[in-house]
Amino acid sequence: MKLFGGKTGTESGDAAADRNKMIAAIVLGLLALISLYYAFGRSLFGSTTKTATTATPKPSATPSRNTETADEPMPTQGEQDFVYATTPIVYNPGMNSAPDAGRNIFAFYEPPVPTPYSPTPYVEPPPSTPVPTPTPPMLIAFVSPQSVYAGSKAFRMEVNGTKFTPDSQVYFNQTPVPTTFVTPERLTAEIPASMIANATTASILVRNSTGELYTNQVMMAVNAPPKPEFQYIGLVARKLANNDTAYFEQKGKDEPLRARLNDVLAGRFRLVSISPEETKFVDTQLGFSHGSERHQVHA
Repeated sequence: MKLFGGKTGTESGDAAADRNKMIAAIVLGLLALISLYYAFGRSLFGSTTKTATTATPKPSATPSRNTETADEPMPTQGEQDFVYATTPIVYNPGMNSAPDAGRNIFAFYEPPVPTPYSPTPYVEPPPSTPVPTPTPPMLIAFVSPQSVYAGSKAFRMEVNGTKFTPDSQVYFNQTPVPTTFVTPERLTAEIPASMIANATTASILVRNSTGELYTNQVMMAVNAPPKPEFQYIGLVARKLANNDTAYFEQKGKDEPLRARLNDVLAGRFRLVSISPEETKFVDTQLGFSHGSERHQVHA
């Protein structure tokens, strides 16, 4: 049968027209639903969804490991110390979290060393008995001379004592010097001039060749020689340098001291040379030479 066919024999013309309109409306509605289905899918029509049920997990005998750190090993003690040593310390006094001013947060208290136990009342220990110095096997009584002047020539020194042996050796300032054994009570030693060039106090002792026998130590004074105590201030020159006169200033005196060649001043200093720049003296007792440069006198 045709969907939009003509009217039947029993229906009128208006009824057939209404039937055809209804059929067309139904067809158009079905077409619209089909278009919407293909355009928006099944969600437009509220299709039912099934809720998936999950099984309850069973507890495992072994604890689970964190998958993020399972493959990363723990840092060693050396690595941790390196991080602590190389990480800079940031200290901002203006922050609220900063420690109080004047407080060292890195200072550690170290308790003092405990004092040793002391009974009460305090008992002072008895003083220790001093060990006496052993008596030397050999003895020096005295030496001659007992003093010399610095700058003197070489001289012979006599050492007098007891129990000297033929292999005894004299030491002058800890230096061995040529020694001659005379008797068990007497030795002689040759002291070179180089050992008394300067003023000092020299030590003298005697030992044998093995060092088992030794003496006590005695001292010898090496004194500085006396010097002229006046200052050269000028001269009066004569013709052909004959009978020149030198003038000297003496400490504590207003009048100058005058002297000519070969005059002896202060009882021991002989004037041996006069020049405009300096004068020279010789000690008549010791033989030492002394020079005196000219001193400018200001008015």
